[in-house]
Amino acid sequence: MGLIMAHLKYFRPDCCVVCGSTNRTSTFPYFEPHVIDSNGVAFGTEFWFCSYDCFLMELHALLERRFWPGSKGHEDDDLLYRLGDLEHNNPDAFDWFGNLKENHWVARETRKIVQEWRAKRDQEIRQKALSIKHALEWQADRNRRIEAVKAELERWERDREDVDYWFND
Repeated sequence: MGLIMAHLKYFRPDCCVVCGSTNRTSTFPYFEPHVIDSNGVAFGTEFWFCSYDCFLMELHALLERRFWPGSKGHEDDDLLYRLGDLEHNNPDAFDWFGNLKENHWVARETRKIVQEWRAKRDQEIRQKALSIKHALEWQADRNRRIEAVKAELERWERDREDVDYWFND
């Protein structure tokens, strides 16, 4: 399959795919279109998350810590280095109190760097959320194939019993 499923282990439509709880949250926060709906159900599957925390547990397992939802970049060494280098080489960008001057080009460049980082973080989150959805779709398809094979085996067993009835008397 190729998809990593860190905490997904309960592939039944009657419980949470992460913790196995049968209690569902009815107010799942909006996350990403066509990934998880407001009831925590992965679109295109019968699988669901009981809470946003369970969904985040799986998402956190797939993401680098610096890209976790809600992170502000304090743990991203690359971002901190770029900002620190920019500010260190331009001491005139600060007022007497050490605050960045609002209209200085360094302030604009800082905002641009942070916006680029946020876009990268959001893209990483989207990609990992979609990988969770694809893993659940794959599992749902696998479950459907297994059920189809079971139904076919039952049909063959009934047909065999019918043949045995007619030819073994």
